[in-house]
Amino acid sequence: MNHRHPDAVEAALNAWQQWLCSNSADERPSLGAMIGMGSAHRIFELTHDDRYVLRVRHQRHGLSVNESLEEIRLWQDASNAGVAPPIHYHSHDGEVVVTDRLNFNGVSVEDHATLLKQIHALPISHPKLSLVAVAERYQRTINQRTISANGHAISAKHPEYDTLRQDLAVLDGDNLCFCHNDLTRENVGLDNGTVVAIDWEYASMGSPHFDVATASLGMEQPMRDAFALEVLERNFSRNLWTAACRAVPHINYLWAVATGDASCASHYRQMLEDISS
Repeated sequence: MNHRHPDAVEAALNAWQQWLCSNSADERPSLGAMIGMGSAHRIFELTHDDRYVLRVRHQRHGLSVNESLEEIRLWQDASNAGVAPPIHYHSHDGEVVVTDRLNFNGVSVEDHATLLKQIHALPISHPKLSLVAVAERYQRTINQRTISANGHAISAKHPEYDTLRQDLAVLDGDNLCFCHNDLTRENVGLDNGTVVAIDWEYASMGSPHFDVATASLGMEQPMRDAFALEVLERNFSRNLWTAACRAVPHINYLWAVATGDASCASHYRQMLEDISS
């Protein structure tokens, strides 16, 4: 197997009669093709039953907000509230998970906004995420590594760093709520018609403006503004929103450099250059 935790994957598959419950297949499933890959996890389809997928960690970069078991706890709380797919099985360390197979087509912008509002309303208690502390943590990691793209060194120190750090401090003063912090379109899918979110490793108490700016990063600015107004409603602040729109590509850039993802680092560096021009 070309991934980490082969023994844990086999243990998950061997436990199929437990996690398939009353709708169990007639035989033990096997690992099928990889159908998705994130920065830390790979997603595999399962033979003999296409209702489920197996997620396995393939990389640990040490920069997640939540360790695997803490992510599982938050995921289960979110699932109980109807905004995440169920966990049918997880390994003792939380690095192998069996969950529903989602459909990632057909989720509207309105559905995306509604899901984010539902997440912000969850009565889940979790430590506060300080964006300033996150940026400093990423910077410390960057100081210990050198990466290059196309043979050219990438500098993590952007000319507007001090201004952007001020944005992070402003956002740390936002009214807190429970946030997903990575609810891009790639992490929103349909589970038997219900819109749900996956990948809860960055979930925490934090700035809803930052959460919305992260979720809407790929949208054109007019649609992005409308999305923010839809989610935040009377809590919308133009100053916080402007700060969040500047801060998100900066945080993503630092994360990409810290994790050694040169392609993403170049992409977000260009975003920062566009913002400051």
